[in-house]
Amino acid sequence: MNLLEIKNLEPCIHRWENLIRHYPEWEGTPLDFLKLEHISVEDKQWLFLREEYVPKRELHLYACFCAESVLHIFEKEYPDDKRPREAIEAKRLWLDGKISDDALASASDSARASVLDLDSASDSARASVSDWDSDWDSARGRASASALASVRASVRASARTWALASALVSASASASASENQLVELKRILLKIY
Repeated sequence: MNLLEIKNLEPCIHRWENLIRHYPEWEGTPLDFLKLEHISVEDKQWLFLREEYVPKRELHLYACFCAESVLHIFEKEYPDDKRPREAIEAKRLWLDGKISDDALASASDSARASVLDLDSASDSARASVSDWDSDWDSARGRASASALASVRASVRASARTWALASALVSASASASASENQLVELKRILLKIY
């Protein structure tokens, strides 16, 4: 792997400039790339979470792992709403051939509905509180919405988009989740390379 190969994947300008600023002559293996200090977890995921590097099944499993790594945020706030967890479980069952595409789509739609329900309730609540409370709720709501968006995206989208969305949210949700995701990505790449 080298810079030309990465450039051909069309990284965003920020990603590319960061890479060439810190590693202008870089060449190595995917595992070497994961060790680069000045490359974010999200950028490492952007590069490797594609079928050119990781088999499709592993991408789906990684997406489940990422969604699960931030699911606790949702469940802490909404302990009675099991739809996102059920959607992740449905994805795993689908990967094992135990449920149909339609059953997976139904679980996905249900998880998406839970997010839409909470967004609507959150909007109504914010409208009825004082300015200070509204600002506080809004900030907290954005953090929760980010975690919820991760779960929703993880269940609905293709494996690559799904994992990337989860990765982006994990950065704001928890540095620990982000580091755990990097460890899992290393484990997957070790099996391949």
